[in-house]
Amino acid sequence: MNSIGGPTGPVFSVVEALADPQISERGLIQDVPIGDETLKLTGSPVVADDKRPLPKSAPPQLGANNGQIWTELGLPHEHIT
Repeated sequence: MNSIGGPTGPVFSVVEALADPQISERGLIQDVPIGDETLKLTGSPVVADDKRPLPKSAPPQLGANNGQIWTELGLPHEHIT
């Protein structure tokens, strides 16, 4: 791309990208409470009226929705471990 004048930039690993000061400055990582802990989630890159929508809640903990999913699939709970 450089040889034809195309737009280019560095390619970062996830760790490098999240450590970039611009990520923090733009508020792209949001702290979301989950129980007694705080989970870091990526925020929306879209900003409207100088406001970035915040995550409403953290994702459910692993297995928290199993019963609901099994019911929706018509599976008996006692046979699933």
